Amino acid sequence: MAAGEYAALELASSPAIYWKCQEAAAHLQDSSGNGIHATTSTPVIDYSQLGPTSMGDRSIILHGGSKITASTTAGSAVNNVTYEAFINVNIDQGNDSYIVYNGTPATSGSGICWRTSTQNFAYLVGNVAFGPAFAGATVLNTWHHIAIVRSAGTWIYYRDGVVDTTNAGSSAPNVPAGSFQLFPSVSQQFQMSHVAYYETALSAATIASHYLAASSMGSGSII
Repeated sequence: MAAGEYAALELASSPAIYWKCQEAAAHLQDSSGNGIHATTSTPVIDYSQLGPTSMGDRSIILHGGSKITASTTAGSAVNNVTYEAFINVNIDQGNDSYIVYNGTPATSGSGICWRTSTQNFAYLVGNVAFGPAFAGATVLNTWHHIAIVRSAGTWIYYRDGVVDTTNAGSSAPNVPAGSFQLFPSVSQQFQMSHVAYYETALSAATIASHYLAASSMGSGSII
């Protein structure tokens, strides 16, 4: 599957923001049609890197402490939201980190974070709580399709198209304020592609269809 075909599926699900991460240089552009483009990028960020191989795709690498932000949040919802991205954790050397976030991590909003203690993904609710880590193992230096959904007050985790944890807690975010952002901690390095946020809770079937569409021959691993 080509990256353009995967993008068509993403857009059919009506994301509030969709950064494909295909650019050759700063800044990332929003393909959702909502105009939430990145406005600030702090080094070191490598653009136009190899992405998920089955898609013939590109990606960005965020070195520790680098940051990409929009000038606003991607929406104000606190329930029925979805974060979705291809993420490859290249380096993990000791600090928890938010990776994709809508709001201000210390005070509001929510997003995908990385827990070093478990070497796994989780949700982060600003000024409220870290969620429990994913149940299954995350393999470093490997592309994973990650989706975190808050549906009817409950967080649900998906890895590579299947449910990892059906009830990951019920911590409620404060209304997002600040910006939509990508930001690893100083001791980590993440590679990212096709970052999307939706103000709707995507179904298990939709998330599975996104992953399968990006996989070689329509099924299996994207690695």
